[in-house]
Amino acid sequence: MRDDLVQSEVRGKLAKLRSALRRLLAGEGAARLVTAVVGLSLATFAVDWWFRPDPSDVGPHLFLLAVIAGGAAWTIWRGLIVPLRVPMDDDEMALLAENRYRQLGDRLVSVLQYSRGAARGEEGVSEAMIRATADQANRIAGPLDFRAIVERRGLWRSVRVALASAMLMAGLSVWQYRLVRPWFLRTFALAEVDYPQDTYLSVRSGPDFHVVRGSDLRVIVEASGQAPAEITVHFPGTGQSQQVRRADGGTRYELVFQAVAEPLEFYVTGGDDAQDRRRPHRVTVIDPPELEAVEFVVVYPRHMNRAEPQPIPSGSGLIPAPIGSTVQVWACANKTLRSAEILLDGKPLRR
Repeated sequence: MRDDLVQSEVRGKLAKLRSALRRLLAGEGAARLVTAVVGLSLATFAVDWWFRPDPSDVGPHLFLLAVIAGGAAWTIWRGLIVPLRVPMDDDEMALLAENRYRQLGDRLVSVLQYSRGAARGEEGVSEAMIRATADQANRIAGPLDFRAIVERRGLWRSVRVALASAMLMAGLSVWQYRLVRPWFLRTFALAEVDYPQDTYLSVRSGPDFHVVRGSDLRVIVEASGQAPAEITVHFPGTGQSQQVRRADGGTRYELVFQAVAEPLEFYVTGGDDAQDRRRPHRVTVIDPPELEAVEFVVVYPRHMNRAEPQPIPSGSGLIPAPIGSTVQVWACANKTLRSAEILLDGKPLRR
């Protein structure tokens, strides 16, 4: 080794140049990272706010979080790790210095190679020539400012863009805090938080309904906040919908499904409320109960001395019963019933 060929002052300049370049690359990479994260955050915020996926479904929010994390990771790799892995030995720094300061020629890099013994043994290379080249290189490099080699215009441009992006995000967060906060919690904490709304629709007696086949179903929808003039009832899978106007200018809407014969699903939207579409309401149709067997039993009065009741099949038409007799009706239905009643001449028969 021939380290004495390059003065320590010159080697210190090369080391400082290397440090300045690394700081420059690190600064540009950090600025690009800030810009990328802010840009991706704004994009995912717009997507999440526009489509408003169900906060209980973590899939869409994991995807949006992966987009931000993936973009940040790619920027770190391409903007920080790859540039900082570029070789920056003294020879590379000397070449940069010689490219900037033409008066150095190729003396500095040659002396660095001589100092490592690279030229030893080469034909025509004398010790005196090496010493003379080293003296010239040290004398020329001594007053030169190697820091001027570092071009910082790209850094300041990247920093200005990053600062503008960060200020834009900060301003949006202050201006639209009621929207940005739910997005942040939904995306980064995977919290079950909804965006605030001006209108909230509530389907009463839901979420699901049961109706006897062929009967009408009436559903009441209540609005809180700003009640729109009308709401829309959607039927998933059919592409059909219908408008329902507000009842009497109040906050209630009455949905009437006439003569329901088949199961169906529906959800309602109105104003800026579309949350109901996440869980459509199911209407289940129930067949009415039917009598499988009916039997009439005539219990005779005591004075007739007929202790045995007289069963009469339901298909006989007439039920002969002496005055003072009691007619019992026994029936079997195909479903379990809570209650039943008998109509006599169209009127309920009381016990």
